[in-house]
Amino acid sequence: MQEEPDNTRHRWLLAIAYEKVGSVLEMQGRAQESLNHYLRYLAIIDSLVEQDVENSTWQRELAVAHQRVAVGPVSGRQGRSR
Repeated sequence: MQEEPDNTRHRWLLAIAYEKVGSVLEMQGRAQESLNHYLRYLAIIDSLVEQDVENSTWQRELAVAHQRVAVGPVSGRQGRSR
Protein backbone atom coordinates (compact mmCIF):
# COMPACT_ATOMS: atom_id res chain seq x y z
CA MET A 1 0.00 0.00 0.00
CA GLN A 2 1.42 3.37 -0.95
CA GLU A 3 1.09 6.42 1.25
CA GLU A 4 -1.87 8.48 0.05
CA PRO A 5 -1.70 11.99 1.49
CA ASP A 6 -5.45 12.63 1.18
CA ASN A 7 -6.68 9.27 2.46
CA THR A 8 -6.47 9.30 6.24
CA ARG A 9 -7.75 5.73 6.61
CA HIS A 10 -5.02 4.35 4.35
CA ARG A 11 -2.40 6.44 6.12
CA TRP A 12 -3.68 5.22 9.50
CA LEU A 13 -3.48 1.58 8.36
CA LEU A 14 -0.02 2.12 6.90
CA ALA A 15 1.18 3.61 10.19
CA ILE A 16 -0.17 0.66 12.16
CA ALA A 17 1.53 -1.72 9.72
CA TYR A 18 4.87 0.05 10.30
CA GLU A 19 4.34 -0.26 14.06
CA LYS A 20 3.54 -3.98 13.84
CA VAL A 21 6.54 -4.74 11.62
CA GLY A 22 8.71 -2.66 13.95
CA SER A 23 7.51 -4.77 16.87
CA VAL A 24 8.36 -8.00 15.10
CA LEU A 25 11.80 -6.71 14.15
CA GLU A 26 12.33 -5.60 17.73
CA MET A 27 11.48 -9.07 19.04
CA GLN A 28 13.98 -10.51 16.55
CA GLY A 29 16.70 -8.24 17.92
CA ARG A 30 16.93 -6.18 14.73
CA ALA A 31 17.10 -2.84 16.53
CA GLN A 32 18.04 -0.49 13.67
CA GLU A 33 15.42 -1.89 11.31
CA SER A 34 12.85 -1.74 14.07
CA LEU A 35 13.70 1.88 14.82
CA ASN A 36 13.38 2.77 11.13
CA HIS A 37 9.85 1.34 11.07
CA TYR A 38 8.94 3.12 14.31
CA LEU A 39 10.17 6.41 12.85
CA ARG A 40 7.96 5.96 9.78
CA TYR A 41 5.06 5.10 12.09
CA LEU A 42 5.71 8.25 14.11
CA ALA A 43 5.93 10.47 11.03
CA ILE A 44 2.60 9.27 9.64
CA ILE A 45 0.77 9.50 12.96
CA ASP A 46 2.23 12.97 13.55
CA SER A 47 0.92 14.15 10.18
CA LEU A 48 -2.52 12.72 10.97
CA VAL A 49 -2.63 14.53 14.31
CA GLU A 50 -1.66 17.77 12.57
CA GLN A 51 -4.72 17.34 10.36
CA ASP A 52 -7.11 16.63 13.23
CA VAL A 53 -5.84 17.58 16.68
CA GLU A 54 -9.18 16.62 18.24
CA ASN A 55 -8.92 12.96 17.25
CA SER A 56 -8.24 11.22 20.56
CA THR A 57 -7.32 7.90 18.93
CA TRP A 58 -4.60 9.57 16.90
CA GLN A 59 -3.44 11.55 19.94
CA ARG A 60 -3.06 8.33 21.91
CA GLU A 61 -1.28 6.64 19.03
CA LEU A 62 1.08 9.62 18.77
CA ALA A 63 2.03 9.13 22.42
CA VAL A 64 2.64 5.42 21.77
CA ALA A 65 4.73 6.25 18.68
CA HIS A 66 6.90 8.65 20.67
CA GLN A 67 7.34 6.00 23.34
CA ARG A 68 8.30 3.39 20.75
CA VAL A 69 10.97 5.66 19.27
CA ALA A 70 12.28 6.87 22.64
CA VAL A 71 12.38 3.50 24.43
CA GLY A 72 11.80 0.92 21.71
CA PRO A 73 14.48 -1.31 20.34
CA VAL A 74 17.35 0.21 22.31
CA SER A 75 16.08 -1.02 25.67
CA GLY A 76 15.75 -4.67 24.68
CA ARG A 77 12.18 -4.92 25.92
CA GLN A 78 9.98 -7.56 24.37
CA GLY A 79 7.20 -5.35 22.97
CA ARG A 80 3.73 -4.56 24.21
CA SER A 81 0.34 -6.07 23.62
CA ARG A 82 -2.58 -4.15 22.19
